[in-house]
Amino acid sequence: ATAIHNLATLHKKRGQHDAAVELYREALAIWEGIYGKDLPVYAQGLSSLGELREQMGDYPAALALFLEAGSIRERSLGKDHPDYGNSLNSLARVYWRMNKIKDALSPMKDAVALQKKMMVHATTHLSEQEQITFNTRFKEIQDQYFSFIQINQSNLREGNGECLDLAFFHKG
Repeated sequence: ATAIHNLATLHKKRGQHDAAVELYREALAIWEGIYGKDLPVYAQGLSSLGELREQMGDYPAALALFLEAGSIRERSLGKDHPDYGNSLNSLARVYWRMNKIKDALSPMKDAVALQKKMMVHATTHLSEQEQITFNTRFKEIQDQYFSFIQINQSNLREGNGECLDLAFFHKG
């Protein structure tokens, strides 16, 4: 199933979306048959298919896939796991693209809060190279959040203070 999933990802990168959809579905069917639907590997397959659907502009399908993946990750990994944070970011991004700004705010805030928690952990338990990688990812999420608030500031006044807090947190 992993090889099929990887092949689907290759097709996605090449823009061969129909072939990628079928391969992702095939990988999901195999994982479901072997492990069931409640393991992180199945959630990863859902997320990959969700990213493809998002790339294809099928936001409702992507949203449903991201919601299911997030639910599985929350149950199997817990709310403090980075993969759960990735699910939150995916949800926020799709809501944003669907112009559901208020719906995007909650998962985005939760993802940023999780990143802040992980930042504290990272500074004490990761190697220097791992910290650099983590900081790069944290900055991407922070920039996404700042952009989201700036673009939608007339609708989301409460985000401005959080952006300032996040900037101070990241700068130290």
